[in-house]
Amino acid sequence: MENYKYKVDVEITRQDLFDYMMHRTYTNAGIIFPLIFAVAALWQAYSSFGTVPMSHTVIYTVIGLLFLFGIPVNVYFRSVRMMGNAGAMLNRPYYFGEEGIASHDESTDGEATTLKWEDIHHIVSTKRCVIVFVNKRMSFMLPKTSMGEKYEEIKNYITEKMPPYTTKFAK
Repeated sequence: MENYKYKVDVEITRQDLFDYMMHRTYTNAGIIFPLIFAVAALWQAYSSFGTVPMSHTVIYTVIGLLFLFGIPVNVYFRSVRMMGNAGAMLNRPYYFGEEGIASHDESTDGEATTLKWEDIHHIVSTKRCVIVFVNKRMSFMLPKTSMGEKYEEIKNYITEKMPPYTTKFAK
């Protein structure tokens, strides 16, 4: 991969995958209904305390907490399962260059696939990773730890190559 300015050897950890999956879950529009249901159940428990049997208040509270904290717990166990099933497949080098972002699966000796800058929908970062969206539903992640000291350089390079308002990097 000679035409590329930066190379990132991605090594995804369970914490990186959890961070990525939490971002994907909580930025999805479908998350609003379980959160509203959780808040409504907790509000019902609070507002009906003392006027209904204590068992009803406990049930409302348990349901609210289950919906509120069940989502992150579910995402955690999905990330653990995914690391066990496909952890090695997620680790591969990515190359940043004038054409775009290329990845090369060295285990199959296949051709490198390049995602052109103009074909990237948008790029965001979280506390632990940079998420590259190919479209609204498909994305891949690059852990910041894999970028190491070159993170700021790569971030500036991406911002320079992408159209305005298509990148959002966390402080």
